[in-house]
Amino acid sequence: MEDELIVGEGFNICQNCMQWLLNNKAVTRHIPDPNAEKRNRYHCIKGITTTTNSIISKMLLKTSGNFDALVFDIPLPSNIKHNLKKEFYITLEYALYKGIIIMLDLTGEEVDSFLIPNPNNLNESRIVIYETVEGGLGALKSIIIPSKFKALIKEILELLHFNEDDSDCTKACYDCLLSYYNQYDHQFINRSTTMEYLQEISNYTIQSNNNNRNEDQNNKEFNKLINNTNSSLAKQIFETIQKNNYKIPNKIMFLITDENGPIAKPLLFYKPNLCIFIDDPTLSDIEKLDNEKRKRLRRKGYRVIVIKEANDIESILNF
Repeated sequence: MEDELIVGEGFNICQNCMQWLLNNKAVTRHIPDPNAEKRNRYHCIKGITTTTNSIISKMLLKTSGNFDALVFDIPLPSNIKHNLKKEFYITLEYALYKGIIIMLDLTGEEVDSFLIPNPNNLNESRIVIYETVEGGLGALKSIIIPSKFKALIKEILELLHFNEDDSDCTKACYDCLLSYYNQYDHQFINRSTTMEYLQEISNYTIQSNNNNRNEDQNNKEFNKLINNTNSSLAKQIFETIQKNNYKIPNKIMFLITDENGPIAKPLLFYKPNLCIFIDDPTLSDIEKLDNEKRKRLRRKGYRVIVIKEANDIESILNF
């Protein structure tokens, strides 16, 4: 249709009047006819100076951010016929997504997922599950811990009723994968397509293959802090984070200020707003937390936690 929205090709904007033109018809009638006796109400208010050269077309709006994500490149299993490929990948996406939400006690607002073609093999799909909070919660990273991955697959097998002998669920139900939010895909969700694959990978072992230079650099700096800190409690916390492969903080001993000057230096800072202090008398005043500092930090939107024992960090970071 002539006035159909130009979906996927960007927007049009008139440089003269700065009006957005959302479809082809809007562009056509926005440009005045120099031979017309009077102005049409759709014409550009700048008059005949507006021509096709005044229109910027295919303008794309975008945003960018840093979010933690899990990317699953999954070869199509040999037992899945081509006509069931879509059902397999869509079902597996929702199974992983819901399994992670249940196991890590998250909400649908904190994590989301989508499918894209695998750039390395266009006959297969890539499943992306990501945290919606800018900077990341650190929750998804725990899935790469071998014990957590095994627990996730076990959770999914139970979710899909594969451990039940008398389940009434056929392809899928609202007790497993169906929801109000995935109604569009209900016709493709079929738990039976994933059973053999999930049972197979339940015996897999996760191995780390981290080639990220930035993370390597963070680990080096983290190790340096472990060796240089004078606080035995801080050292125990650093070692606990490293031993359990928890997310390394975005900042360490990060000075936070407001309009009145410096507030405090939390031992650990995780984006977007988590400040972790420790209760240690050997720290300097700026590194300690009191009620006044707590109020100032909360007024700025920070979440404040104080750790008294090294083991407390596990309940905070072990999502």
